[in-house]
Amino acid sequence: MKKWKLKCLSFGLFVFTLFVLINGVIASFTGLVMESQNTSNRTDYTATGLSQEVIALREEFLAAMKEIGMPETYIDLLLAICMQESGGRVEDVMQSSESLGYPPNTITKSESIKQGVKVLWGNIQAIGESKVEEQEDRLKTAVQAYNFGGGFIGYTEGNDHKYTKELAVSFSAKYAQINGWSSYGDVNYIEHVWRYLQSQTTPPDVGDFEPILASILPFEGQPYVFGGKNPTTGFDCSGIVSWAYAQHGISFPSYTVTQWELTVPVSLEEAKPGDLIFFKGTYGAPEFISHIEFYVSDTLMYGSNSSGVGYHNWQDSYWQQHFAGIRRLVR
Repeated sequence: MKKWKLKCLSFGLFVFTLFVLINGVIASFTGLVMESQNTSNRTDYTATGLSQEVIALREEFLAAMKEIGMPETYIDLLLAICMQESGGRVEDVMQSSESLGYPPNTITKSESIKQGVKVLWGNIQAIGESKVEEQEDRLKTAVQAYNFGGGFIGYTEGNDHKYTKELAVSFSAKYAQINGWSSYGDVNYIEHVWRYLQSQTTPPDVGDFEPILASILPFEGQPYVFGGKNPTTGFDCSGIVSWAYAQHGISFPSYTVTQWELTVPVSLEEAKPGDLIFFKGTYGAPEFISHIEFYVSDTLMYGSNSSGVGYHNWQDSYWQQHFAGIRRLVR
């Protein structure tokens, strides 16, 4: 009887131990899976507002990427860089001749693309591809280093290779002083490249604003056209807002200053999709009300600007510098 009890106890302990081990393995595996699912906060982008010259280079970029094993997921970023560097309108489309030790604009289009792709991919690999995939700010470091040179990657090491505007400014000042130059590189390079990138963000619930938004969503990706007021001519910022309202029987002029004057202010806490977000000094005098888009959420707006028609992040540093207020058309 005692032997039977001892055997039962031993078997029970074995089953219990096995249960604990299995659950431990499952918990560890689940934790790893959840961790892998939650580490990435890098946003995927679609290039927008590109010139026809840059769009025509897409296949040549893809071929150059394939040649060195660079993932195709970076194609839109490369096209945005190309748009910033040249708009596709010169032979050295990626302005990469100097990285080969040649004078500016002295290589062919094909050579420029191959070298530009190689430089950006080298920057990403220097930081670590997996680390760049995890964190958008590291991707921005790789892109800023395309303009500054690879030294910027080492310069950001103390910040885990995460880009900040302050690091870009201090790096530029340091090397301008070292070289005896008035300036070094483009401290606004990230803003200049990112204006051609549209975040692949799932739009939030826009409630009553949905019918008006639906009338202008088909134009997403179209280029900004100064003075444009309809689908035939294309749209500028005030034109697309005025046209959207007109499709629903609402008369609203297509001039930002008048649009500002005909609306009432609302606080950030009160803002809702369909309100109007205004900016000042994007051109003209610093206080001139120069830009308008539809407010969509606490980060997104929809309208037409230099990066084209679509969703834009109004929390971006450029827009924050020019933020004038959120207002509402009361009917």
